[in-house]
Amino acid sequence: LTPSGGIREAGSLRPQAYAISAGYGTKLRAVWSAAAAAKAVSQALDGSQASMGFGGDLGLAWNSGSLGAAASVRNLGVLDGSSLPMTAGAGLRWTLKNSESLAFDSLFDVSLPMADAAAMSLKFGLDASIAQAYGLRAGYALSGNGGLGGLALGAGVQVSRFTVDFGMSQAGSLGWQQLLSLSASF
Repeated sequence: LTPSGGIREAGSLRPQAYAISAGYGTKLRAVWSAAAAAKAVSQALDGSQASMGFGGDLGLAWNSGSLGAAASVRNLGVLDGSSLPMTAGAGLRWTLKNSESLAFDSLFDVSLPMADAAAMSLKFGLDASIAQAYGLRAGYALSGNGGLGGLALGAGVQVSRFTVDFGMSQAGSLGWQQLLSLSASF
């Protein structure tokens, strides 16, 4: 702030973050599945020195027809010698309509950062799958402790074993964040 109470510009930030991950999931029993993923991450807040790290995620899911539930632990690992921000999560899915050409799922998710329980987030949304190849998503996040929450929108397309997803979500005073995901299943 200036002496007269005005705002003085101190510069600008150009934050960037990248992650590359590989995972494997398998069915354990008729209704149970487990998954694990390893990842390399890089982030830079001011466009200069990037921080590098490695980590992993673990998950367990139960799926019984129109109902599903899952639990996960994300970000087990380190970034420049410090722990990644480990998070525990759980989610529920309820399929509202399912046919070969159209499916609607309602989703609910809770995320609890281990370092700051007051930053817990609750997310809910609707996912529409069209002809098992196209997806449209909309949701809303409520985040505690001044966290970034708000509206989220996304779309995706699957061709053979390849998937491309694009999503946008509100990030508080930072505006909208965008995420592009390219996946291949084997």
